[in-house]
Amino acid sequence: MKKTVSTLKLKEAEVTQTLENKGIDNDVILVNDYHCPFGEGEPFKSDATSAILYEKGWVDVNINMQHFHVEAPALLVFLEDAIIEYGAQSDDLRSKVVVMSGQFTRSLFQNDNSLAQALFVSFYHKPLIQLKEEVLFIFNRYYQMLEDIIDYRDNPYRLETARHLTLAMFYGFTYRNYPVQELQRSSRQDEIVTRFMDLLRLHHKREHELQFYADALFISIKHLSNTVKAATGKTAAKWIEDYVITESKVLLRSTAMSVSQISDEMGFADQSLFGKYFKRVTGISPKEYRK
Repeated sequence: MKKTVSTLKLKEAEVTQTLENKGIDNDVILVNDYHCPFGEGEPFKSDATSAILYEKGWVDVNINMQHFHVEAPALLVFLEDAIIEYGAQSDDLRSKVVVMSGQFTRSLFQNDNSLAQALFVSFYHKPLIQLKEEVLFIFNRYYQMLEDIIDYRDNPYRLETARHLTLAMFYGFTYRNYPVQELQRSSRQDEIVTRFMDLLRLHHKREHELQFYADALFISIKHLSNTVKAATGKTAAKWIEDYVITESKVLLRSTAMSVSQISDEMGFADQSLFGKYFKRVTGISPKEYRK
């Protein structure tokens, strides 16, 4: 029987549970001095959205196959179901984190407010915001206010209050990084790349060929390849390959699924084809990678 794909869970693994951490049920959790339970080079998924304020130090991280070198002060936001892979980091790394459930995140962005939806898309494609020292107080003030809301347990509206405060914080942080005109304007090239990435995120387990994505976008394979390469520096075929391999690595390292089950999960006709594909890209077999 095929097992379900496990993710890094909000309560169990996403945060280090200490007496210092506070939260509102499973919707919002505040974490001081965050430490990821996965090691360097181990990709994983999260079932939550995390807004991480790096106050000191630096860290390398891949989010959905995009590499970011984060140097404090900076705000990093990765959304629910993102594929994360941490790399090297400095010994003095220090951060504050607001972890939000998928339901809480959707209540912020996925409504009838077109600007909120555009902001969500912007976070998906541009999750890193470098900050100036004088701007740090904005997040710290928000964090303190959120702590106060969480501590006020007699307030029946604290979750709703936290929701509005969080959305206000996101707008406050991003208006300089994502001007309203930029959020509301999308060229044809941007539209193609955005739609391709959305399709890839949804279908990469089953659709490994460029033709599927080109047909879905009503353009030629050549047009798709040239557009994606011009916008991202990486071909569409390479994006597909990276998604397939990274997802496979997640399953190999963080689940008890057999290689045969993973090959089926990732849309390969049999284990042999999956093994050849994986070894061609990584240089080692799935079993060797798991070890």
